[in-house]
This record gives sequence, C-alpha cells and structure tokens, in this order.
Amino acid sequence: LLQKAQSARDEFHSLLFFLIHHTFILQEQSTWWPYLNLLPTIFNQKNAHPLWFNTDQLDFLAGSDLRNRILNYQKKVSQTYASLLNDPDVVRALSPVFTFDHYMWAHSILDARSIWWDGKRHLVPLLDFVNCEASKDIHSVHESSSDTTGKYVETKARKNVLAGEQVFEDYGQPNHIYFLYHGFILDNNLHDCALIDDLSISSDGQVYSVGEKSRRRLHVNGFNNLNPSFCIKSGASSELDNLANFLRIKRNIPGDNIGITDDICQEVVDVIKLRLRRYIVDNYTDEEI
Repeated sequence: LLQKAQSARDEFHSLLFFLIHHTFILQEQSTWWPYLNLLPTIFNQKNAHPLWFNTDQLDFLAGSDLRNRILNYQKKVSQTYASLLNDPDVVRALSPVFTFDHYMWAHSILDARSIWWDGKRHLVPLLDFVNCEASKDIHSVHESSSDTTGKYVETKARKNVLAGEQVFEDYGQPNHIYFLYHGFILDNNLHDCALIDDLSISSDGQVYSVGEKSRRRLHVNGFNNLNPSFCIKSGASSELDNLANFLRIKRNIPGDNIGITDDICQEVVDVIKLRLRRYIVDNYTDEEI
C-alpha cells in the first residue's frame, strides 16, 4: 500500500497510512509507540481541530471567509475518505481500523504537526511538540534543513533558551492558517492578514464567460485558477494590487498588472466593505464603515 501511494507521488497518504497502521494496528508493538502514545487522541482532536467542527461551531465564524474555507476543507477530506474506501488495497491493508474517525484523526495530526524540509512533510517525534509563539521579528521564523549528507536535519532555536525554559517557534503563518490547520490563533501576529476568498469569476450569482481572453489575462496577471485568495495586510499594498488586478479580469475591465487605480478602486472598496458588514451588528452607514 505504501509503495502504491509512493508510486502515485501521494506522499501525504503514504505518511497517513503509515500513521494509521502503527497507531491502530501495531500499537504497543510499534517502534514509534512511545511517540504515538503522546499524540492528541481522537477525543482531543474532535474538541480542538476545525476539521471536526460542526456547523453550530462554525457559525461563530459567520463573518469570515474562513468559514467557507473550513467547510471546503471538511468536504474534501470526507470525499477523499469515501474514495479510498473503494480502493481494495487500502481496505485489505488497513481493515478494520480504516474508519472515518481514524482517517480524520490521522489527517488532522498530519495537518497540524508536520515538519517540512526539502519540500516534503515529515513527522518528527518531540520536535513537533514545540509550540508556536509570535515573534517580535518578522524574519524570525523556524526552519528545518537537511545537512549535506542528507542523513541529519537541523532546526535551530530562534533565541537563547535557558535550562528548564519552554522552547517556542514562530511558524510564520497568518492566523487563518493557524486556525484552519491547528485550531489556534495568536495575538500580535506579525504575519497576520485579512483573508479574502470566494471571489470566483463565476460568483455573485452572475455568469461570466471564461473564454481564452480571460484565461490569458489570468495567466498574465499571475493567477493560476479562477478562484484565488488574497491576504490583505496593513501597510502592504501588493495584495491589494493583486486583488485589483483580479477584479479587473472578473469585471472585464481593461488593464493588466497595474494594481489599484481609479477605474477599479470602488470595486475593491465594495469587496472589503461587504466583509466588514458581516461583522457589524449596528446600523452603520457606508461612510462609517
């Protein structure tokens, strides 16, 4: 089964199948059991990870584009599990432990705890127990890298640590990523930004022709799909410019890679204003928003 996943270049599921096999089949017989036995349980994950959240819990995010992103995340994971149930190799290798709860648990563990280097994810005992803390230096982000032999990987602390002091890392991500895959957010996160999603060219109840011209413009402006997301940050204009470039294509307004100018400014304002209104209970005017 692992060879099949690897030959399909599905490294995520190679690791996921390995994790399920060692955790729920081998259990104490696994070499990795001392580590596996320390991981959050299914009960822990159901109460802490957004992959498990129900619609009542997600309603607290009703004003944010993150709510739909979590729903799409849950849907994709559920569909992948249903597809794998039709794979006889998966069923034969992991039955009877290949349950929906076990799959969800393994998926959420990998999403929350993977350590990356050389473009690949890994589970690293103990290193993945290092918690996240917001740094005062935006460039102080954790990094793991392999040495020249490829046998060892090094992760350096971002500051001196005293004996007995807890070690922290700055994962270097905005809060919507932290919440989506880890279930937490940070105060004073220098990497944070406002997520703007769901601006598909065929959204807003209108049908736009996605012809060759529009696809060419998407490519010219650096977009590789019809529904890109944007992360707007105070003091950084580049993402606002990207948003403006996409809205021009969406509304069939001429001009490529020119950012925010008078021709698209109101469209950008309307997108942001719509999202601000979702959070506001009182009747504020457009000018007050």
